[in-house]
This record gives sequence, C-alpha cells and structure tokens, in this order.
Amino acid sequence: MLGPPPAPTFDTTHGDLEVVASGLDDTGGLMRVEASYDLGELWEAYDQRAWAAVANFGPLAGIPSGWYRCREEGNGTTYVGASEWSEVIVLE
Repeated sequence: MLGPPPAPTFDTTHGDLEVVASGLDDTGGLMRVEASYDLGELWEAYDQRAWAAVANFGPLAGIPSGWYRCREEGNGTTYVGASEWSEVIVLE
C-alpha cells in the first residue's frame, strides 16, 4: 500500500527559495508552499510547482517577509496523499 511522501525541506543557500524532495522520484506530483504573514496564525497558499527533486520558487529578494512551509503531494503512483508540512522558515 502506498503512503504519503516524506516532508520536503527548504534550501535558501543559492539566494532562491527552493523546495528539496526527501524521497523517491514523484514526477507528476506537486510541491506546494504556504505563507503566513502573522507569525503562523493564518496560512495561505503562496505558490505551487510540478514535482522536481529541487523545485525553485524564485529569488529570495522577490519574496515577501513572512513564515513559509512546504509539502509534497504524491502523484498517485509513487506516493498517495500529501506529506507532513516541512519545518517553518522565516524570511525577513
């Protein structure tokens, strides 16, 4: 039986907000990022990309200050359902 993918992580070392997959190839799945602008009280969809081992969400300089978290949604073949949320990162 298939389960959800493992939670992805963030990488900001190259000046971009990148979501890094932690599991197997999940081509056809999604990488989603949510943002909170009130210290994690309310979360809203920020952006999503097709699954990639590293999904780039753009330069940090163009991303508003706030709290961010991400998760992977399975393609139905490798994984089913959504991962747990990643750890939160704060962009200032």
